[in-house]
Amino acid sequence: MMNDKPTYRVVFYGRLVRGYESRQVVENIARIFKQDLTDKKKAAKVYRMFSGQPFVIKSQLTEDEAVKYRDAICNMGAECHVEFDANTSNPKPHFVERRILDRRKRGDRRNLARGSSILPDRRSGFGRRKADPHPGD
Repeated sequence: MMNDKPTYRVVFYGRLVRGYESRQVVENIARIFKQDLTDKKKAAKVYRMFSGQPFVIKSQLTEDEAVKYRDAICNMGAECHVEFDANTSNPKPHFVERRILDRRKRGDRRNLARGSSILPDRRSGFGRRKADPHPGD
C-alpha cells in the first residue's frame, strides 16, 4: 500500500540563530546527536554540519513532525528549515512495465531461430561456397 501523504525533511545549512554563540550551538547540537566533542572523529561529524552544505537532519516526516524537529533545533540556536521531500513522496509509479519483465522471463534470445527473417537465396549467379547450390546437383 502506497502512502499518498506528502513527506518533509528537516535541513540544516550551518547558520546560527541571532543571539547565540557558535561554540554554545555546537555543544547543543553535539548533545542532541549524542556526539562527544573530545573524540576527534565524532567532533569532525558535528563540525561538518556547520560547513554551509545542506545537512538533512531527519527525513520522511509529516509536516507536523517536521515543524516540531525544526522548532526544537532552532531553540538550541541552529537555524534549520522544513523542505518538501520530493524523493520519497511518490517512490513507485502507478503502472508496471510488463514488456521489460516479459523479455527478462524469456531469457537469452540470441541463439533462437529467427523465423521469417531468414530469407531464401535470391542470387541469380552461383556462389563460391560449397554450400551454395550448383546447377546439375
